[in-house]
Amino acid sequence: MRRRISLIDSYVSVEVIKPFFGAIILFLFLLLMFQTLRLADFVIVHQVPGRIVIQLAIFLLVSISAYTFPIAYLASVIIAFGRLS
Repeated sequence: MRRRISLIDSYVSVEVIKPFFGAIILFLFLLLMFQTLRLADFVIVHQVPGRIVIQLAIFLLVSISAYTFPIAYLASVIIAFGRLS
């Protein structure tokens, strides 16, 4: 037997999903900006190739995402219930 999603569940999920993706982008950007000086130091001082620095930035994004997903979900739930109230 298939369970239908109630109307209130669909409203809440739509209100949570929209700010969730925006918060992920915002928090990933903010936390990556703290590392840009270190990455620029690799390029300027140590003359590391740009491809390797981009690869390091991608690895940083993966490790930073462990922090950003829970924070983004919390922020999106707070925003959603603030809108619904």
